[in-house]
Amino acid sequence: MLIFIVLPDLGFGKILDNQDISVGKISDSEIFVQKSDSQHRCKIDQKLINVKLSSDEKAVIISGTSYIPVAELMQCNPVRMIHAKMAAPHVGFLSDINLRAGLYASLLPVAVNPLSFVAIVAQIGSDRNLVTSPGFYRKKISISKLLSEASSDISPVIFYRCSLCLVAIAQL
Repeated sequence: MLIFIVLPDLGFGKILDNQDISVGKISDSEIFVQKSDSQHRCKIDQKLINVKLSSDEKAVIISGTSYIPVAELMQCNPVRMIHAKMAAPHVGFLSDINLRAGLYASLLPVAVNPLSFVAIVAQIGSDRNLVTSPGFYRKKISISKLLSEASSDISPVIFYRCSLCLVAIAQL
């Protein structure tokens, strides 16, 4: 099942710069990023777990909680460490981040057998979920209700669709 959440206009411009960007892990603490004809190798102050580009191609997610803006990686100096940023103080498993919109999407585990999650869409730096629909974490909902809504097949993605809307998608 797909859940579409339409948030109000945030007054942004175009979707992407449409430049080819690729990222990859060189070692546990070194990453490469290539944008157009420019390639950089950067040392990171955290262990790289799962390196992936955010859906807006403005950040590289390096672990379950942390990311680095692509702009910082494109300016890196091979002898200086780059500091990774946390999406929020108590983020679950970071799934996506949209720097232009100032939002992140994460998964919060609610059961281990089978492994099941609910989604969170929040402002960067905040733990307060912006979405109050089933399948998303809500503070005043009982754990049994969250368990009934949880899914093991969920992958929240934030993408900027137009200047009139921001859409968060969670596959449940």
